[in-house]
Amino acid sequence: MVFRSFLSNPKVLPLRSVIRCFSSVSKSESESLSVDHLIVGAGVIGLAVARALSQHQNRSVMLVEKNPSFGQETSSRNSGVIHAGMYYPENFLKSKLCIEGRNLLYDYLKVKDIPHKRIGKWIVAPAKQGSSLPTTLTNENEYLNSLYLRAKRLGVPLEFVSNKEYQLSEMSKVLSVDSVLDSPTTGILSQHDYMLSLLQDAQVNGLEYFSNTAVTDILPLKNNTGFQVTLSSNNNTLDIHAQTILNCAGLHSDKVSNMISDKFESEELVSQYKKKLHFFKGSYCSYLPDPSTINVAKHITKLVYPIPHKHLNSLGIHLTKTVDNRTIFGPDLSRANSNTDYSVADLRPATFLNDINLYLPTIKIENLVPDYSGIRPKLSSDEKQYSDFIIEKTFSAVGISGFINLIGIESPGLTSSLAIPKYVDNLI
Repeated sequence: MVFRSFLSNPKVLPLRSVIRCFSSVSKSESESLSVDHLIVGAGVIGLAVARALSQHQNRSVMLVEKNPSFGQETSSRNSGVIHAGMYYPENFLKSKLCIEGRNLLYDYLKVKDIPHKRIGKWIVAPAKQGSSLPTTLTNENEYLNSLYLRAKRLGVPLEFVSNKEYQLSEMSKVLSVDSVLDSPTTGILSQHDYMLSLLQDAQVNGLEYFSNTAVTDILPLKNNTGFQVTLSSNNNTLDIHAQTILNCAGLHSDKVSNMISDKFESEELVSQYKKKLHFFKGSYCSYLPDPSTINVAKHITKLVYPIPHKHLNSLGIHLTKTVDNRTIFGPDLSRANSNTDYSVADLRPATFLNDINLYLPTIKIENLVPDYSGIRPKLSSDEKQYSDFIIEKTFSAVGISGFINLIGIESPGLTSSLAIPKYVDNLI
């Protein structure tokens, strides 16, 4: 069965299936099988969209995931941070949805009793200037000031830490910084427990969920009557009818979108609508205390972020706490050879150490242990550029409605996850 990966987990509600098993569905049944909303991809965005759409009465919702379980890619391979929402331009969806989503997320986590903590974050300008940073020390302080002003315009709580406050703090015993911004609304959460809760909510509302199930083809039907979608599971295929498709396929969302654009007769249209994601790998090191040196983790009570790269393609190698009280550093940023290579065999802690020592000088290479990595779907191949989320009815201009793309949903996608379905609902 496609659901076997969930059956051993006692926290999961009983799963229901409109398709008993692909191999047992007759041709006449498959021809009549239709769904109002088909969601492709059970990462945090797909799960949140499924939860929201399943709340509408008289709408059938199906969620398919090619992996054995939900959230096995970008949604779980990240820092697990609830962002405040001050980094991106005011006109970006990333800013709007992050700020709205952050408030919704805290409320949801509290109601559902999901492990999380509003731990707060310090954004720091290191006292030691580093060649790996893109700006001078003077500009680093100017950047903090510009970030402060943007946060005020956006209504995001953010304040400078006075010298007296800093000296009285426990964190000053291990940090070496020139100036600090305090973000009190930044937090951490258990990504898995959050996604599991979203799935359970949607199932209670009638969601039909299928793991180990990939979309292999999409054919738009005439007169905007929906789509014929080919699903594949365990070497069995099945064609179903979907009135609308929501492409939440994450690292594979460009391929899903191109199942439509590649069918255009005009090469010009194919080129115009073709999507292309570029993959960047971010690796993490866990902190291992050394009895011969100061235990940094005991003195750090908040997340610590250095000045981000000036192009905002990365927020830098930061210090993050987890809900199970681990301390991790990362991520770095490098081009990924594929969207499935999560190996950390080539991770060199020494490259982390240079950046970390700018604000945490007592950290030694012996304290850093390669841990895990994640892959980010970026819309630009240029490491110096950053892009906004794409959430749109991509093909409406060519007479194909009912297909909604959610592409390039990297950070702060997790924080934005409960606000994104509201935005999507207005497009349907």
